[in-house]
Amino acid sequence: MSLFKVKQWWSNATNTENKDEQTFSCMKIDKFISHNDSDCVLLGEGTLLKLFKPSLDQDGLLLETELSDIILQIETGKFIGMSGDREIIVLHPQSYVIYELHRKEGLTDAGEQNRVTAVIKHAFKRRAYNMTVGPFGSSKSRDLICVQSLDGTLSFFDQDTFLFMCIFNDILIPGPVAYVMTVDMFVICKSTWTLEIYSYQQLRESSELSLRQNKTNIPQWTYNAGEEISAVQVIRTSSNFSSIIALSERHLYCFQDNGLMKALIRFDYTPICFHSYLIGWYYEPGARLLIMVASDDSKLYVYEGTKLLWACDLMMKAVSLSRCFINSLPGGVVTLSLDGIISVNYLGTEPDLNPNVNIVNEIVSPVEVQRELDSVDEALKLIISDDKESVADVPYLEKTISIKMEIGPIENHYEYNILESDKNVQFMKCPLIITIICKEPKLIQNIQITYICSSPFVNSDNSKYIDDVDEE
Repeated sequence: MSLFKVKQWWSNATNTENKDEQTFSCMKIDKFISHNDSDCVLLGEGTLLKLFKPSLDQDGLLLETELSDIILQIETGKFIGMSGDREIIVLHPQSYVIYELHRKEGLTDAGEQNRVTAVIKHAFKRRAYNMTVGPFGSSKSRDLICVQSLDGTLSFFDQDTFLFMCIFNDILIPGPVAYVMTVDMFVICKSTWTLEIYSYQQLRESSELSLRQNKTNIPQWTYNAGEEISAVQVIRTSSNFSSIIALSERHLYCFQDNGLMKALIRFDYTPICFHSYLIGWYYEPGARLLIMVASDDSKLYVYEGTKLLWACDLMMKAVSLSRCFINSLPGGVVTLSLDGIISVNYLGTEPDLNPNVNIVNEIVSPVEVQRELDSVDEALKLIISDDKESVADVPYLEKTISIKMEIGPIENHYEYNILESDKNVQFMKCPLIITIICKEPKLIQNIQITYICSSPFVNSDNSKYIDDVDEE
């Protein structure tokens, strides 16, 4: 029985008309005021936007809408100052759209209606790669938007207003970008395999300086990973600090927002994605930071610092990990597969850190184990004490026995066959004489000789047992 997968709610978001065609999928989990009793799962697959509210007995599909362009990323935040609920921002290749989620309750559960309304649309010329949102510049009224283009350029927006742009000459392939709210800084992963941290004020001033003169921008601190960084996540771990977790090809790095490395994990497998979360609140002294990592061989690993706490199998290869809190399940593990299947599971109570070893659950009495050990010990003593001389002579035992074999002359014999009374059957017989010479008969108690004949030959006796061995 799997210790990990106990209950699953799934939604197959693949195209039913062309199942061989794989489309890009992305996932975001958050809680809305209109659905404050449970987390909601936002799924973007191709041009489809789906909203789920899972429960124990159903997948809880709230809405499904077709958008006008491919969905690259989904985020949530306070992008409109007058709105009370959180908004949904969807990133497209050359634009982003901010939606509001509306819920209209009916007389029954089936009569409930959910819909999204586009409130802000903004288009840009550079093709987008990813985005990050947050209260940049210590903004208290609403969240701002940072979009990274395919050439590594960072563009900053406030609702539908363009603020400024930062151009990096050393970015050939764009990488992950994250925002650290506690220090108002950005984590930028460059194609030079380095992780660089810039403050929001520094990026804003550098954009103005780049228009006047060509000057390089010096980061607050940097780290050379020596390999490609595939994902970055920022999580607040105390009242004053946040943790920056970066996943590379073979390592997982955990930094404090001031550049101090807190943990480094080297994998013996290929990681695909990860998700970090806190047990407890960040302002509590006993809060624990846990990190889930999904591997290429469809396994899930849970770490606390550099210590492995869990290791279990997944039903499918996960391309995205997260956590959700739903009714009757406080703390579910959400996985998104390459086929667009969302699975909500929860961890069991018996972690299996070595899945290749069979777990023995049978209860054995210590008295019984000791009795078996004593019997084995006595048997070993008898074997050792039984004729030590004969044991010492075993290496040259083969030289003490010599076998001589003679085959007699072939004779023709006529016998009367009962089944064939009208004719005689002719047999050819040949005697076999075997002479065994033993120089040390005391070392041998008995001898057994076995005859093996192949067709069309037959033997009258298959084996011969000699109990007494005489010397020569």
